[in-house]
Amino acid sequence: MPSQRPPRDPAVGDPVPGPSPTDEALMEAASGGDREAFTELVRRYERPLYAFALRLGGDRTAAEDLFQETWLRVFRGRGTYHAGRRVSPWLHGIMLNAWRDTRPRGSEEPLSPEGAEGSPVSAWGAQDPARSPDEALLAREQEQQVLGALAHLPEEQRVVVLLRHYQGLRLAEIAQVLGCPVGTVKSRLHGALKTLAPLLRAEPPEM
Repeated sequence: MPSQRPPRDPAVGDPVPGPSPTDEALMEAASGGDREAFTELVRRYERPLYAFALRLGGDRTAAEDLFQETWLRVFRGRGTYHAGRRVSPWLHGIMLNAWRDTRPRGSEEPLSPEGAEGSPVSAWGAQDPARSPDEALLAREQEQQVLGALAHLPEEQRVVVLLRHYQGLRLAEIAQVLGCPVGTVKSRLHGALKTLAPLLRAEPPEM
């Protein structure tokens, strides 16, 4: 049987790239020993997971340590990945567990006001380029207020807010991360947003 070649773009004569593999396909390949697939997975999740580590760790040194520990655990446990399982909540769950395992007992680290690139990563769009300088400043102030309030929420509520409004996970995915019913996630999120709403000077985001 002749080998199959990728289709070529008749305009330039170069092969037309095929669809990128899904995160799940990459993780399945990585679990079978494919180092390139694992490297690509790290590349895709480098920014969101580092931002999550920064939110949890409170400073860059702690975030970098947590980031490294998370990927070490992922690599060591890659053979336990179940085919078809959503990768994003699986990775976030590993990082959350690593944070709980490695932080000093009884400590409550403050949330960092900076994201992966040293700028605020707002759950409510503080970096909208369409905003005027005054609006951007107000958004920054609101961001600082929200982060300050988040630091005083119970951990179970704070983590849910981070996963939903900063990491973009769906409610069912958060339930998977935390190992609890979706109804519990909704209850924690509702309680957290009720506390945060006065600081936003607007309606809280929808769940």
